[in-house]
Amino acid sequence: MDDLRSARITGAEGGLNFAREATQFEGFYGFWPEADIKDANGYALRIPNSTNLAVGTRVDFYVLGGLTSTDLSGEKIAEGEWEKVGTGTAGATDIISDTGKGIPCLTWFGYKVQ
Repeated sequence: MDDLRSARITGAEGGLNFAREATQFEGFYGFWPEADIKDANGYALRIPNSTNLAVGTRVDFYVLGGLTSTDLSGEKIAEGEWEKVGTGTAGATDIISDTGKGIPCLTWFGYKVQ
C-alpha cells in the first residue's frame, strides 16, 4: 500500500459519534484506504506512546467493522461495531502489538488500557 495514510485523534475529541464510550479509549487512528489484511497474523502494529502510558502497560486493540472487514479467522466484523482484535504493550516511546496478534484490517482502530 503505497498511499496508506492515518490520522490520530483522542477519545475526548468531538465528532466520534460512531465510537460508543469513546472517552474510555486512549486514542484512535483512522486508516485510509480501508482494507483487509491478507496475512494470517494480521498487520503488526507500532504506534507512538502519545498518551505516555507507563512502560509495560498492557492495552487492548479494537477495530471498527466496515463493509468488508473480517477478523483473522476470516469471520465478518459487524459493520459499525467495535471488536477486540489483539493486545499490545507500551514501551517508553511506542506501543507494540504482541507477536502474532496484529490487527486484521485497516479501518478505524482504537486502543485502551486493559
